[in-house]
This record gives sequence, structure tokens and C-alpha cells, in this order.
Amino acid sequence: MRRSFATRWAFIALLVLLTSSQAAAQRQARRPMRDSTPPAETINGKKVLNLPEYGPWSRITNVALSPDGKWMTYGYQPNDGDLTMFVKQLDGEQVDTIHAGSAPSRGRGGFGGFGGFGGGGPQFSNDSRFVAYYVNPPASREGARGAGRPGGSGFQRPGAGAVRGAARPQRHLELRDLSTGETVEIPNPASFNFSDDAKWLAIRLNRPAGDTSRSSGDLLLRNLATGATRNIGNVDLYAFDDAGHMLAYTVDATDRLGNGIYLLDLATGETRALNTGQRDYADMSWSDSLTNLVVLSGDKAEGKVQKDNVLYAWTDLGTRREKAYVYDP
Repeated sequence: MRRSFATRWAFIALLVLLTSSQAAAQRQARRPMRDSTPPAETINGKKVLNLPEYGPWSRITNVALSPDGKWMTYGYQPNDGDLTMFVKQLDGEQVDTIHAGSAPSRGRGGFGGFGGFGGGGPQFSNDSRFVAYYVNPPASREGARGAGRPGGSGFQRPGAGAVRGAARPQRHLELRDLSTGETVEIPNPASFNFSDDAKWLAIRLNRPAGDTSRSSGDLLLRNLATGATRNIGNVDLYAFDDAGHMLAYTVDATDRLGNGIYLLDLATGETRALNTGQRDYADMSWSDSLTNLVVLSGDKAEGKVQKDNVLYAWTDLGTRREKAYVYDP
């Protein structure tokens, strides 16, 4: 009995020793294979991107070419961070870097889009001498995040201008003279547009903060040759004619006092009213050629969903053949 008991324990001890030795040998055999395996951060020699690295990943955006083909713009837009824009001379070495800030939030305070940095991108004048673009507040400042749609269009309306609480940072428009590098800043723009003859730049400003009674703001009309700027108040819609000789705009004033559609002769500076009334004016449009203009004007009766509109039209504006039409259903 005793001999058998001692023999059994000796056998168990030998079995444990052999098992431990075998396991150690297996671990030693596997160790070279583990050391030769590439780290988890690389596959086939290429780095594996992790979630924290997605933020600074940039895409190329806002690519535009000047009409003469000598300048271009492009931007690096990270997934999380501010846009950097470049204005590059294609037949030279000049490259201007603009820190364009973050994408603006939609709506409030005229931050309805990147304007020059949104889907539409910056605008070149038709003579390729000027480029205009928006610069937004950096992402680190409050209220500068979001996404939106560009300005740079004559018929655009900004979002509401009311901002509650502390004053929020504003974007600004930069007008750069490519021949000299001189840059002019215009604060708080809602939209902008060059005339086709490259002599004028129109900038619609956002409406005053806290004013929810109207959608209009001041319109700045800048002479690109002299730098002289004219201010036209309470402008809602605006657009140059196809030749760039005239500017049509609608007025949306407090209590509709002075509402109407007006025509500015850019050569003489003379302004005249085409139609006025205490009504809303909307959907103004020039014809693609010649000098024909249309606009809707009307009011919404109590209890109605849609406005009762009248269509006003003019043909051959600025000539002796000028004629007005009224289409009233």
C-alpha cells in the first residue's frame, strides 16, 4: 500500500514536470513567429488609420481657375478644423495662403455658408485682376462650426441676423487685387457678385442684428478702378444685367415704406424706380441676353397660404424702345 501510494505521487510529479517542459518549449517555439509579425499599426507596410487621425484628414476643395488661365484657387479642408486656401500663380511662383476659418453654421447671423469657400468657391472678376472670397472665424471660437451654402450670388438672402447673448464673431469678405496683392476687407457680408464687365463689385451685407421684420440689408457697390463705394440701404435682391451696365435691386424696408424695384445706371449713377408699393417683391430676374427684367410683386391676404402676385416685366431697359408690361391674374 505505502509503496503503491509513493509510486503514484512520483508518477504525478513526473507528469507535471513533463507537461510544464512541453508548454515552455511550445512558448519558446512560438516566440520567433510572434516577433516576426508586423505591428498591429501597419498592414503590408502601410499605416492603419485610427479614429483620432480622421479629424485632420484633408480634402482638396474650392478649385477655381481665372478666366485668363493664369491664376487658380484651391483649399485644404480637414474633416475637423479650419480651411486653408491658396491663390496660386500658374505661370509664376507666387502662392498666397489664406487661413479661411471654419465652415459657418446655417442660418443665424448671415453664417449661411462658406460663401467663397462653400460649394461655389471664390469668384474671379472677368478680367482676372481680382478675386473675392469669404474668411470665417476659426473653429476655436464660439459659433463658427457647421456647414452651409455659399454666397457669391446676386439673388441670395442671408439668414436671420438676430444673435442672442454675447456678440458672435463675424466672417468678412476679402477682395484681392492680383496685380498688386493689395487686399480689402469688408465685414459681415451675406453675398457678393462681380459685374460681367469687371468694373463693379456688389456686396450685400447681413441685416441688422435683432431685426426680424425684413430680409434686407445694406448693399455696397464698389468701383473696382477707383475703390469708391456707394451704400444703398434696405436691399433684398440685386443683380447686374448681362452687359454689366445696369444694376437692378429690390427694397424691403421697415413697414414696407419704399418697397419696390429700382434700376441703377452704373455709368451715370442715376437711380430710378421701376415700380413701388407696400407689397413684397420677389423672384427678380434678368433675361440671359438683352436688357429684359421681370419681378413678382404681391401680398398675402389674411387666411391665405399663397400671395396674390402680379408679374411686372420690362423689355429693352435703358433704350428708347423700353416698354413695361403687367400680368395680373
